[in-house]
Formats: sequence, C-alpha cells, structure tokens
Amino acid sequence: MSLEKLLRMEIKGTSTIHGGTISYSPEFRVTVQSKAEKGVHIIIHADGHNSDTLDFLVKDNELVQL
Repeated sequence: MSLEKLLRMEIKGTSTIHGGTISYSPEFRVTVQSKAEKGVHIIIHADGHNSDTLDFLVKDNELVQL
C-alpha cells in the first residue's frame, strides 16, 4: 500500500448532527520505532481503526518506505 492510499482512507460513521451516514478521514498515529545515524524509523497507522501499517525511514525531509 502507498502512503497516499492510506491517507485517502475513509471511515463510515453516523453524523451526530443530522443522523445520516457520513464518510470521514481518520486520525493517524505516527510512532518512532528506532533512531540511528541513517535516519528515524517510523510507522504510520490509522488511529483506532483497522488499516495497513506502513514503515518509513525519515532522513532530514526525505521519506523512504521500508
């Protein structure tokens, strides 16, 4: 899965205002797994929802999927 596809993920829910079904983007959790000279290893996952978990290495402003 790509990061873009994960970020496009939508959750179905019920509107508290209108009572109808709505789709919305979940919040995402970014967790640092390890820190090394080559960069910071992170994972990204939809917080509180079933989703893929993506691994990345971050060096400066560069993001590389592992």
